[in-house]
Amino acid sequence: NLCQKGGWMGGLVEEFHCDAILCRPGTYNILGRAFAAGNLCESCQSLQDSKIFGSTSCDDPKDTSSGGNGGGGGGSNNSQEDHSGEAWYILAQFFMEMHGQKWTIQDGWADAFGALAAGDIQLEDLGSGSEIDVCNNWYGIICSSNGEITDISLPNNGLYGEVPDMIFTIPTLQVVDISNNNVQMKDLTGVLEAKQLTSITLSNVKIQNMEGIGRLTDTL
Repeated sequence: NLCQKGGWMGGLVEEFHCDAILCRPGTYNILGRAFAAGNLCESCQSLQDSKIFGSTSCDDPKDTSSGGNGGGGGGSNNSQEDHSGEAWYILAQFFMEMHGQKWTIQDGWADAFGALAAGDIQLEDLGSGSEIDVCNNWYGIICSSNGEITDISLPNNGLYGEVPDMIFTIPTLQVVDISNNNVQMKDLTGVLEAKQLTSITLSNVKIQNMEGIGRLTDTL
């Protein structure tokens, strides 16, 4: 059975079954799937609140008047809407998607997001993220003198899973190196979101579809 496959997705499917792939209709998770004991697919008030697989919220995040999942869901949605474009928020989701708690070197990342990845807290518990200084000795992160992220360099560091396109939406990103990790990408279209990108190293990264490579080579 696909949803009981041992060792798949780092063992998540064996532990959480189909929810590790996508949350069922009527449930949600910030990543659209279960990824830790404290970050499971949560039930919505009704199936009408979440009709599709892989929902990241119970209702429209733009609808701030809705209470969502018993009131708690509404707070979570507002938090996502407020902070989804901020660098710390993007890095938090990248850390979770790439199984950061198993990275070889986690300096900075684990201090900020370790409890989140372990399921001890929810993303909204991090509040505004104002106290998270991603430029303060984080492994693989280089920032400009203005405190803006320019480089993410994590080669051969034990990353695992499918690289989320959101990492390329950091507007000041110039250099990315995720080579020699057990990671994969659907295609290269997400990379095009990094408008200031000058270098990307993807050695031994599994790329399922080369869509976007033409436009990418034109911009680098």
